[in-house]
Amino acid sequence: MDEFQRQKLTGPKSEVLTAKWAESVLDEGYIPFPKRLIRSASRIFQGEHAIEQLLVVLTLVDYLRPNMKRSPSVGYLAFNAGMDSDRFQERLRELRTAGLVTTLGNNEALGYDLNGLYRAILETSDEE
Repeated sequence: MDEFQRQKLTGPKSEVLTAKWAESVLDEGYIPFPKRLIRSASRIFQGEHAIEQLLVVLTLVDYLRPNMKRSPSVGYLAFNAGMDSDRFQERLRELRTAGLVTTLGNNEALGYDLNGLYRAILETSDEE
């Protein structure tokens, strides 16, 4: 993991964002977390590795950008998730097996699709 470095964000944050989170914990960035996912996460991510699976999903979401030109490496994603590459890949395999994530490419340029996760969020949050 030594090949990557944490980047710090500078500049003002929105008032809504800083009302929810202290600026000191926002210094490396942030991602949106849908309320539907809050309601359905405990039904989607279950078992011994549920939290790590959620971390992998959030890391994948974090990398997505409009007009993304380069797919991330597994090493970079694992670094951002705070995991070693092997553990990250194990959790990713579990997410693929559950139908939540589809991947293509290789460890140096991982392409992925989260449509299975989106469907699961909609299905489990609509059950209420």
